[in-house]
Amino acid sequence: MSNNQEVIGGSVAGLGYIFLSFCSFTDGDLSNEEMDAIKIEILGISNAFGLSEEEYSQAIDDAVTMLTGCSDSKEQMELFIKMLDLLSSQDYWTQDLAKAIVGSLTRMMDADGVRHENEIYWVDLIKKVWKVA
Repeated sequence: MSNNQEVIGGSVAGLGYIFLSFCSFTDGDLSNEEMDAIKIEILGISNAFGLSEEEYSQAIDDAVTMLTGCSDSKEQMELFIKMLDLLSSQDYWTQDLAKAIVGSLTRMMDADGVRHENEIYWVDLIKKVWKVA
């Protein structure tokens, strides 16, 4: 990973980054449908975390900053893996949260109506690592 990329923001920003990067590096295209799906997912997560509208906005900004800080899809993927590891090591992490994130990624994968082989690969890999059925 290059030196211009770092993890910023809190857990919701991290999840936002996971969603943005997943939709970017897996099929090479972050579609409008996927962006709409990401906004809906992050809004729901923000509400669950009790974030204010300002904190929600900052989380989205932080997620976008992390994404645009990556110079290519390889860096996006490396930070994606790092962020998944960081989130799953938090005290609040549960199997239900793992299932919810996999559900979110699946909805994003389906948002543009096309299931790309790399999207399927990454969702299946995450399910395996997190032991999500």
